[in-house]
Amino acid sequence: MSSPAPRKLNLLSLPPEIVDEIVTEIPSPKTLLALSKSSKSLAALVIPHHLYFRVIRASFLRSHLWERLARDELHAANVHSLTVLKNDADFPPLSPDEYDVAERLPPFPESESEMGWEAGRPLARAQATFDIEIETMLVSALRHMVHLNEFAWYREPSPILTGEDDIWSTLQRLKTVRNLDILDKPSGVNSNGPKKGIIFSDTFLRLSGFTTLKLHSSALEDLDDEPDVTSLIDMLEHNCPDLESLSLSLQLYRHINTASVSHLLSHTSWPRLHTLRLTNGLGCSSASLVQFLKAHPGIEELVLGRMLPGRSWEEFGLALHGAEEGAEDKPVLPRLKMLECSSAQAAALLMRPIETLETLSGVEVHDTIALDDYFSWDDEWEEEHAEDPEEDGSEPIPSPWRDQFLTRLRACPSVRRLGVFNRAGADIRQLDVLATVTPHLTRLDITVVASDLPSDIDIDHWCALYALFPSLHTIAAGHLVNLSPFYFHHMIQKNKDNIQKLARACPRLKVLVSGDWKAVIISRDGVGKEGELARWVVRKVSESEEGGSNEEEIYGS
Repeated sequence: MSSPAPRKLNLLSLPPEIVDEIVTEIPSPKTLLALSKSSKSLAALVIPHHLYFRVIRASFLRSHLWERLARDELHAANVHSLTVLKNDADFPPLSPDEYDVAERLPPFPESESEMGWEAGRPLARAQATFDIEIETMLVSALRHMVHLNEFAWYREPSPILTGEDDIWSTLQRLKTVRNLDILDKPSGVNSNGPKKGIIFSDTFLRLSGFTTLKLHSSALEDLDDEPDVTSLIDMLEHNCPDLESLSLSLQLYRHINTASVSHLLSHTSWPRLHTLRLTNGLGCSSASLVQFLKAHPGIEELVLGRMLPGRSWEEFGLALHGAEEGAEDKPVLPRLKMLECSSAQAAALLMRPIETLETLSGVEVHDTIALDDYFSWDDEWEEEHAEDPEEDGSEPIPSPWRDQFLTRLRACPSVRRLGVFNRAGADIRQLDVLATVTPHLTRLDITVVASDLPSDIDIDHWCALYALFPSLHTIAAGHLVNLSPFYFHHMIQKNKDNIQKLARACPRLKVLVSGDWKAVIISRDGVGKEGELARWVVRKVSESEEGGSNEEEIYGS
């Protein structure tokens, strides 16, 4: 005899406080929105008390917001993600690919009176005093965000408060924050006195339990000492055993050396790590990187700066794929899906084909290169090769890695999205070789520096290149069209002409990306014929390719 089917639980039959507790545990705004559409009663609970508060992105100067949340414990407890933005999100700009700087505010009445962001600001009061008052209110609000899972700091300068009542101590006491996203750009010059910057904060360095850390810092830029991130490495080594995603970069324009992360790579083990991004200002030894990658086969996304490991890229490749019994033909990173690195690094990493790899970017296929364009100074390398014949790194030489890279890329047919850069003055016909190696690409991003492009760029040459890839769906076309609202109408005819030519050259082309915007081809008339006409709309990169608004202007009709 079969048992009766379990009764479905009617959420609205539960006491209101229980329903509220259940809804509080839902992190996704999309899920909350879907839930709110199921009934008017749930909408009355979910939208004003949860959906509006789940994710907040606000300028630091929104003092009334912090004050209200500090008083309103119930709504503060419903905040799961908080981003503190720059005072002026437009200067200097932050890339939307890496930083979401669009404000998202709950509908507090006070917010309406702060549209100028500095309304009521006491002009005669010292800036630091005013900032301390706001930061103190922010900390008071944070204390009540007992479900806070994500915290991001994008403001310049770094936080002012220190000690047990600062931002970092408060986050640590919450014991709920798992994702940290930190833009560390201290104001002033790091010279005399205590070092400025979040990476020098004792309370920040005591944070623990997080699973994601994204950190960009310029705090080492003005120090006379060699770049040293030992304290940060100690934090990562000891405070986050369950780390899943790590992204680090340093601004070190004034230093010829990079900050070494060799110790970190040699002494850490994060079994759950799936994303590793070590980029600007960082370097390591070949042995440490080999050891780390072999110990973390679960990595799915890998981004490496040019000095990881730098000039020892050949040694790195041989050591990474050294003959181990029964493992000669197995890739070290069998789950890797996305790789961003140089062609030299890719040649080393792809010595064994990776069947899961879908996206590769940061590479080039130049016939000749100058080593100084690809590697920074490396004391250890220079010392090891002191007796080698002296070479001029600024002189062009045949690329020592191009052929290896192309051979190994050919052996990875799973790569469907490729990002390459073409240096100023280089003949784009060098890129034709990619069609013989990866003809099946669905996305091709070619990065060129706009200021280095001739004003009379030949669109026909570019169309001929893209036509070599019959499956092409998306291209980065910032060098051919300008979709920015500031310039769009000044270039409308050029945009129209170039998009039509590209659409005819690539029968499956759907999306052309230009900076923060994209042109989406929504229909074609006379496909394959001489007079084929594509109709297209302009959308933000973050917006869907499907659907659209009736208010969208359609071009090409």
